Amino acid sequence: TIATGATLDGRALAQNAAVTLDTNKVGLVANNLADQVVRMEQNAPNPFNPVTKIRFAVATPGFVNVRIYNVRGELVKTVASGNYGIGSHEAMWDGTTRVGGKASTGVYFAKASMGNGKGGEVTSDVIKMVMAK
Repeated sequence: TIATGATLDGRALAQNAAVTLDTNKVGLVANNLADQVVRMEQNAPNPFNPVTKIRFAVATPGFVNVRIYNVRGELVKTVASGNYGIGSHEAMWDGTTRVGGKASTGVYFAKASMGNGKGGEVTSDVIKMVMAK
């Protein structure tokens, strides 16, 4: 239940509104920044049309996925997937979907996640991006 005066992305919410995050879709893992193994930096440009550069940093070597999700939490495209060493890295998204179509304008989320090598997610970070006309 939402408290009186609560906002989401700068918009006022109704007092009895409910906000649900389906962690099976976008999923966030709570970590202190100091403890993060993978960290996203804001994409550039943002807003973009149709190409943007997505930067991420890795604190320990390992397998990283960078995936794009729409506002419904559906996977749009994987833009990076592989073993990365310590340091900053980047991936490009050309505004296309995983089946080759053109993604529509709107809000998207880029999620970098690092696994434990056994199919489990150890840490992740998410940024919000806007594809404009």
